[in-house]
Amino acid sequence: SRSSIIMWISVLVVAATLSACVADNQPQQSAFAGLRGAVEPRLAASGIRIARLEHELELLDHNIDKASEVDPRGFIEEMHGVLDDHEEPKCSPTHVQCGWQSRECVSFLFVCDGYKDCHNGWDEDEHTCDHGGMVAGNVFTGTATWSSCLPLREHPVSMKITTVATPKIFPARLFVRAEISGDIIRGSQQIHREGDFKGYYTFGQRRLVLAPIHDDIHSYLHYGIVCHFQRDLERAHCQLLNEMSLAKCADVHIVMEHHDTHHQEHHHEEHHTLFEQHYDDGKHGHHVEHHGQGDHVEHHGRGHHVQHHGQGDHVEHHGHGDHVQHH
Repeated sequence: SRSSIIMWISVLVVAATLSACVADNQPQQSAFAGLRGAVEPRLAASGIRIARLEHELELLDHNIDKASEVDPRGFIEEMHGVLDDHEEPKCSPTHVQCGWQSRECVSFLFVCDGYKDCHNGWDEDEHTCDHGGMVAGNVFTGTATWSSCLPLREHPVSMKITTVATPKIFPARLFVRAEISGDIIRGSQQIHREGDFKGYYTFGQRRLVLAPIHDDIHSYLHYGIVCHFQRDLERAHCQLLNEMSLAKCADVHIVMEHHDTHHQEHHHEEHHTLFEQHYDDGKHGHHVEHHGQGDHVEHHGRGHHVQHHGQGDHVEHHGHGDHVQHH
């Protein structure tokens, strides 16, 4: 231990001092002079080595404390994600691998659907089904780099998750609403644009698909956005897409800046919730309506108007100006 090292250093210093005193009181021709001359340098060298070891132990303690802050599982998953990006896919485009330790593949629509399809249970594991950044109140920021569609320079982008719903009949997807804003630079002018978007997040693909709500005249450029999240679920590579052709217009790399951990839960009754989806799995113009019972819904923000009918919904509201009507 550190106290033992300090004790031994003290002993060596005292021994060296006593040896020096004895040397002053004895004649140079003493029979022990040669032995004393050999011992004193060794004591000094040992003291230096012990002091160096103490310094190395302090560095080791610091590194151990720092290493304890790293999530081992998350680090391993991230490394496997990097390797997967540079290797041939082990599963078809519509399937996912049952964890990096398995060679089994299942449909991404079966991930987090409430039934174990992987033999190792990976598809229903709590880490696999973690909502990650898909929590009402979370804010992501990044920079948009345009390559086509509009001659725009790079500009900052912000995305705030306002509503997250988990449907009882199809829990493999989360229905999501978000507010997206950007400060566009045109010439010497900086123009602020923002709008409301809605879509879904798929656990099996870690993919968020959002389309603008067209009744919002201030919608951000009327472009769809598709985000593929990294394994830490806090970073994503997004693409702004043309609504009609789905051609890529810009790349956006976003990082979660704010994580909302304070949720006020309110239980209401609802018969069904209506959600609309665009851009379903890359098919052009696909439009889906979802009706379900027992949906779990979170809201965050201002000015939301939500109308529910029936029983079984769990609704969370955050912020001011929310209006909820039940029948």
